[in-house]
Amino acid sequence: MASTSRDALPTIVPSLSNGLTDALDRYRNALAGTPSGITLPDEGSFAKGLSDTDRNRFLHEAKSVRSSRSHAGTVVSSPASPETMSYSSDAPSTHEGGQVAPADPLQTVAGAWSDNGDFELNASVAVPSDRGPKTRLGFGHSLVDYEILGELGAGGMGVVYKARHIALNRIVALKMILAGGRATQTQLARFRGEALAVAKLDHPNIVRVYDIGEHEGSPFFAMEYVDGDALDKKLDHKPMEPPAAAALVESVARAMHYAHQMGVIHRDLKPANIMLTHDGIPKIADFGLAKQLDGDEEGMTRTGVVMGTPNYMAPEQAEGNTKHVDHLADVYALGATLYELVTGRPPFQGASAIAIIAQVRSNDPVNPGQLTPGLSKDVETICLKCLQKEPARRYATAEALADDLRRFRNGEPIVARPVSSVELIRRWCRRKPREATLTLTAAGLIAVLLVGAIVAAIVFRFQKAEIAVANENLNQQKAEVERANVDLVASNRAITRQSDLNAEQARYMVRNLAAELKVLGLSKSRERLVQYVLSNLNRLERLTEEGAGIADRSRVSALVQIGELFQELANDRDRAGEFLPKAEEFYKKAHGVAQTMAAQNPDSDLARGNLALTLSRLGGLALLQGQLPEAEKFFIEALRLRQEIVESPRSRPGTREYLFPADTIASLAESHNARATLADAQKDAVAAAGHRSKALDLRRKAYEMAKKDPATTEEPAGLAPFQQELAKSYLQKAAAAAAADKLAEAREDLKLALELRQQAVTENAEGLPYKKELAALLFKIGADQLGAGEAAEARDSFDRMATLMDQVVKQGDEATSQENRRLYALALYGVGVAGRKAGDPKKATAAMRECVRL
Repeated sequence: MASTSRDALPTIVPSLSNGLTDALDRYRNALAGTPSGITLPDEGSFAKGLSDTDRNRFLHEAKSVRSSRSHAGTVVSSPASPETMSYSSDAPSTHEGGQVAPADPLQTVAGAWSDNGDFELNASVAVPSDRGPKTRLGFGHSLVDYEILGELGAGGMGVVYKARHIALNRIVALKMILAGGRATQTQLARFRGEALAVAKLDHPNIVRVYDIGEHEGSPFFAMEYVDGDALDKKLDHKPMEPPAAAALVESVARAMHYAHQMGVIHRDLKPANIMLTHDGIPKIADFGLAKQLDGDEEGMTRTGVVMGTPNYMAPEQAEGNTKHVDHLADVYALGATLYELVTGRPPFQGASAIAIIAQVRSNDPVNPGQLTPGLSKDVETICLKCLQKEPARRYATAEALADDLRRFRNGEPIVARPVSSVELIRRWCRRKPREATLTLTAAGLIAVLLVGAIVAAIVFRFQKAEIAVANENLNQQKAEVERANVDLVASNRAITRQSDLNAEQARYMVRNLAAELKVLGLSKSRERLVQYVLSNLNRLERLTEEGAGIADRSRVSALVQIGELFQELANDRDRAGEFLPKAEEFYKKAHGVAQTMAAQNPDSDLARGNLALTLSRLGGLALLQGQLPEAEKFFIEALRLRQEIVESPRSRPGTREYLFPADTIASLAESHNARATLADAQKDAVAAAGHRSKALDLRRKAYEMAKKDPATTEEPAGLAPFQQELAKSYLQKAAAAAAADKLAEAREDLKLALELRQQAVTENAEGLPYKKELAALLFKIGADQLGAGEAAEARDSFDRMATLMDQVVKQGDEATSQENRRLYALALYGVGVAGRKAGDPKKATAAMRECVRL
């Protein structure tokens, strides 16, 4: 039940005479063999010898055949070049009962990319070796156990009949290859593959296969007869209401998740292949391009072959990597279908299949909200997540997509998050060397903002000088002096506001881009970025005679960023003596600026929060160096400030002094966790347990708040930092439970931590810290499982860790590569040890060899 036809033919009715039937069959065969653009056969030559009645009837039927052909697309011929190529499928189109979807000039394609990047037709896939179809089966014709009731649709290679299973008295749709004994092995393999793929599926939203057989050398299969139209006919290029569209795609997505679990990938999902029963129930049809994960496509496809429908084809499908196309291609197609349901058009359109495929590979789709004004942001986000170019950034499964659609329909928060501004910058940069380009781009953006602030400060400086001269010259004219003073105050305020705004924008840019570079593992780029910003902020401070107040927020952020970077670099014990003093230097600089801010703005939550941040960083550094009394002093003051901000905020929402509530709760949790770590160092187990319990409660509260309402956090990485911190608290709780011999409780806490870290990795596919923390947890779980005698489970945990660390090694930069390779080797060692104990020597040996190589 495919969707395209090159010769849609009318049903043969029982009232036609044998001579008329034969004439019509000869005319159809000749018409089917005539390429697009070639003069059609003369009808009169086929009507010779007929009676006047039959001749008139023939001419009437021929006109209908000709009209159907003109609406069914063009015939695939041997093209001289990509520019002159036309496309079609070998599958039938609908004529009655809605069993097969209507034709479309830009429908299913089978072709390949040549070495020079042009698209070429893959004739072994798309064009039968012998186009001449056999004579159709007429009304009343018996075929094994079936009686033919009529023809639903036909194409160059296949035909679908409406038939009755005689023994069961059941109406079915019967699909058969017309070429019969002349069919190629590829055609036969695809036809049988479609039948076998659908035969293994039993789902209310998938057309069922009842029977597979052969008639006179032609294979056929009988399937469920659907008495409605295809979805694209019902849609008719008009948008549906979003809730109805979401409900429909949710049903189809759950059906596809079932098919994926059964090892079947559709590879040609689209509205034309979704049938609707008379009561509106969707049923997925046409598995002609289906791929079975446990099957063998060798001989049917080759590298570079493009298979599917361009308008709904995933980028990896458009690349022709058929062996690597998995269930995420169907997730993309489901998103493209939802996009068309809510906008009335597919995500990509063009004058030819080649043009559409080029867009699929290179362009981002137009935001559906631009095509349908007022469209829900949740629906936009769901569509665009499905249509991500990188498969890993889509929904992980069709079921996850269905769950988000259900949440949208129920008015609940969806899991997917809109594309951030940082992500848009990353997409723009992905065609160039990432480290250099991202650093230069970030520096350029920040330079533009800072230049505005510097220019404003210089203008202000000269304005002050001019007004001072004017005041001295007009010393005897009191009225004019007063007016000049008024002008000075107004000018001062305006320039201060502008400079303050530019510096604030710079602060946000520094924070977001530095966080993004950290997530991408580009530590060298992050160091250069923050140092560049610091030098520009120092210039701004020197040029501003009234003090550095307008740049203080940005300076604190930049100084803390540099301090954190040096503290991270100090993890290398050989260089700790070099980097720890530098970290302390920058933390103290940040603390001095923050103290001034807090003294000048006692009612600013931002100023108090920055002061608490610098105190916390100084306390952590003192603790790291074994200075426990000093660390306690810093931690106590930081916790007090953060507790005040949470309980009694002083700044209004919408102002630059405001701190987001989920962030303030997370900061307070960080202070309690720091106090717990200090209590451990002081051998005070009771105090440590109390602080850790408070940290867990606060982190859980912050996570739930940010998850429910993203507007409660300024965090550029979304939920991932909240998930990671909450996971740390669960790991601490698990360690305490294990120490108390409460193994069941410890395992439950480990499970909660694992779920949170998996979510962080899923929602941030390129986040190296998230992958490394998940890998570390998997190592802990694997070791626990190995100690409990669960060798097979331990092997799987270490194997997942190895997969993550392989990705981290490939993504990270030279500053972290050695440590990453060491952890990768450790994971492989775990696979080897656990695999051997689990009775899997082949996997164990391979893992040990790779471990030794690393």
